[in-house]
Amino acid sequence: MRKILSIIILVNSLFCNEFDFFEQEFNKKEKIDKFYSYNVFMTKLNYAFYNMSLRPITNIYNASTPPLIKKAFANFFDNINAPARFLTLLLSAKFKEANATFWTFLGNSTLGFAGIFKPYKYKKESDFGLMFARWGIPAGEHIVLPFIGPSNIRDMFAYGLDFLSTSRFYLNENTRISLFALEVINKTSKDYKLINEAYKSVNPYIVIKDFYEAKRKALE
Repeated sequence: MRKILSIIILVNSLFCNEFDFFEQEFNKKEKIDKFYSYNVFMTKLNYAFYNMSLRPITNIYNASTPPLIKKAFANFFDNINAPARFLTLLLSAKFKEANATFWTFLGNSTLGFAGIFKPYKYKKESDFGLMFARWGIPAGEHIVLPFIGPSNIRDMFAYGLDFLSTSRFYLNENTRISLFALEVINKTSKDYKLINEAYKSVNPYIVIKDFYEAKRKALE
């Protein structure tokens, strides 16, 4: 009986120590996320905004727009964003990728009728946030931006440069806003299942944060 009791006490002690270890690691991770409370709140706020406005619009868009048209829009927006990708690849000293991006843009803009069709498939993701990462600038704290969603300190400061480098910026205001709205709706129509699944999780903020940071790291 004493041996059995000793084993029970030993096993219990081991489990308690293991639990304490994981609890300490979890608390340590939570302390690293300096904006945790704000980020959770903003994630909920963004989802409420999505539910009230973007989601119903996207549902109507999905029901009324053929997949071929949505694909054409996606190709068009991908093409007009190519000059920004070219610039940031060039400034990242990714000369081979920048060269391929330039010729892909030129080919799709002409033979692809402003990029609506995509005879040339090459694409290397790049923006000013990724350019800064390639320069060795750390991401900094994760932060959720109003209406935009997950980001980090480095990417947040890069958004202004991203905006200035897009072709849309140099169009008149009404055209710029219309194109931006259409691009957001078209992209959301493609990603809405992923968005819905993320918000069904126990802690949507953590799921979205981990996905965002892992994706950005992979693109560097």
